[in-house]
Amino acid sequence: MDGRELIARYRGGERDFSGVDLTGANLRANDLRGANLEQANLSNACLRGTNLRAVNLSGARLNGADMSGSDPVEADLSNATMVGTNLTGANLNEANLEQAFLFQAKLARASLVRANLTNADLSAADLRKADLQYANLTGAILFQADLREADLHHVQITREQLSEVRSLTGARLPDGRLSEEELL
Repeated sequence: MDGRELIARYRGGERDFSGVDLTGANLRANDLRGANLEQANLSNACLRGTNLRAVNLSGARLNGADMSGSDPVEADLSNATMVGTNLTGANLNEANLEQAFLFQAKLARASLVRANLTNADLSAADLRKADLQYANLTGAILFQADLREADLHHVQITREQLSEVRSLTGARLPDGRLSEEELL
């Protein structure tokens, strides 16, 4: 199946595309609200500007996908593999990213308000200017993540997690009193 066929079938009312291989597909600026793409392969796909509200992408492979400016609000991305995925400026508010593998993901200026990042691996991720207010980072791995100017207000996070980040310069920290020097 290619991107055009998926869009046509979606517009015809079909919603279950679990396990489909859409490697390199162009789904840019389409509406896929509520679709089931569980275990789908969307590696290197273009999802830029796509409406992905409440989409099930659990266990999906999104390595190298361009999801910049997309809208996966309340989407299920649990256990998704997203190595090098571009989520710059994406709206991931209330998304479930539990145990997602986001190694070197680009999340600059992304909104992750109330997102569930429990046990997610954000190693070497770019989270510059990301809005993480009220996000759940319990057990998340932040090794070498870039959190410059990120908003971590009201986030439950440990000193140990923050001690492994690449940079916290200008970040709004959880209790507003900790400085980068006190954490590192």
